[in-house]
Amino acid sequence: MIRGLFARIHLGLSVFVVLVLPPNLEAQGDVEAFGRYMSVDPPPGYYELLRDNPRAFQFSENNGWTVRGHAVAASRNRQRQSAARASGAPSP
Repeated sequence: MIRGLFARIHLGLSVFVVLVLPPNLEAQGDVEAFGRYMSVDPPPGYYELLRDNPRAFQFSENNGWTVRGHAVAASRNRQRQSAARASGAPSP
């Protein structure tokens, strides 16, 4: 019962991602690419902000989410390597 429910939820989310989200992953983080995908232009204020500060819409390497993402990735890589060593498989 529950397994079937999860399968239907997974299928529904997969269909949503395929049909609703842009096929170009670049468009998900780039205002101009997303605008091209949606056939619209960004507002003039967007270009004014970019002219004044070229890094206005970019994540900083000191951003808390960026730092946390790097820390999580490093932790997962260590766990994978220790699991590979424990199983005798070559580490990546």
